[in-house]
Amino acid sequence: MAKPVGKSNLRRHLRFEVDSTGASLTLNGLLSKIGIRGANKARAILNLSEGGALVVVHESLPRGAKVRVRVEMERYQDVFTADGVVRWCTKHPRQEGFFQLGVQFTNLSDAQARKLAKMREWFTSPQYLAKAAERAKNTIHINWQKY
Repeated sequence: MAKPVGKSNLRRHLRFEVDSTGASLTLNGLLSKIGIRGANKARAILNLSEGGALVVVHESLPRGAKVRVRVEMERYQDVFTADGVVRWCTKHPRQEGFFQLGVQFTNLSDAQARKLAKMREWFTSPQYLAKAAERAKNTIHINWQKY
């Protein structure tokens, strides 16, 4: 069962946390229509649902900006991509110089929704959660702000 994140009672789709994935967020614009994508704005994707994503980015993006989200899944050696629109963007509460933004997916196909369901299944599985807990236990956390 997926673990609710944040104000799940206000959402149409239950979000699930993701980690150890490759993530990118690029702006969709005129150049992207001819295959030229801009620089990756994402630092990380924190959670996903069939409705959208919570993304940590390097710079503030305007509400309404059209974007493409890409998530690489190590488990399946697969990639999920979806177009979306920025619904909100705020300063990151704990990381100076970064921002969090909410992306609402647009025109999600049935195949994309099935891929998200597979991702939800993996990221909420006992096997994955056990691996993530072991990784966290063996990771040394350093507060770099002290240095």
